[in-house]
Amino acid sequence: MSTVQDTFVTAPLWDNPALRRYHGTTRKAAEEIAAGQISVEAGLNNKDFGRGFYTTTVLAQAKEWARGTPVRKGKMERPAVACLEVSRIKLSELGFMGFVVADKASEDFWSFTRYCRRQPPHRRPGRTKAVTSHDVIFGPLVWSWQSRVIFPGRDQVSFHTKRAESFLNKHVKKTIITSDGSVSQSSVLAHRAGMSRHIPWHVVSRGSAESARLSSHAGGIESRST
Repeated sequence: MSTVQDTFVTAPLWDNPALRRYHGTTRKAAEEIAAGQISVEAGLNNKDFGRGFYTTTVLAQAKEWARGTPVRKGKMERPAVACLEVSRIKLSELGFMGFVVADKASEDFWSFTRYCRRQPPHRRPGRTKAVTSHDVIFGPLVWSWQSRVIFPGRDQVSFHTKRAESFLNKHVKKTIITSDGSVSQSSVLAHRAGMSRHIPWHVVSRGSAESARLSSHAGGIESRST
């Protein structure tokens, strides 16, 4: 039986690895992201943290987003996930606001999400009107802001300012994880009916070793209608 001491001895040393974030979308949009064409203004305004470019640390969650994007837009497009890798040190140049806990009693979190869902883009105190938000906001993924319910084990990391947009386009390594087939009409109907459908995924635009490693985690997922 291993001991606590053994665990500390065998644990890998911290080497400040790059952060990896995922954005579920269509293949066409993922290619635009990989080409450095991220726009924080492309998103809808009434989101949990306001208008912005939303990512997650959970690959399965991004696949679900990708699975639903063509359906929500009424398009027969191939789903894909944009993978973004960034230096932690470089990322610290941006201004952050974060929420760690979001239970029903977390008034600060729910007040903020309610405001963002109902109001124009929020302004950071002390900033000029040209900057309408914190650069980056992170917190739990919300299932229902009216009922104060979150998705367990899911998160969202959103980018909101032109400074954050420029940072993503200039300083972030971007690759694409894509399904190997376009969304069929049956997939659209199944999604609208709240049914699940399995989609295989594979990695493109990566070296062979990294592709093999990511593909082992990319696997298929069962998506759900939200």
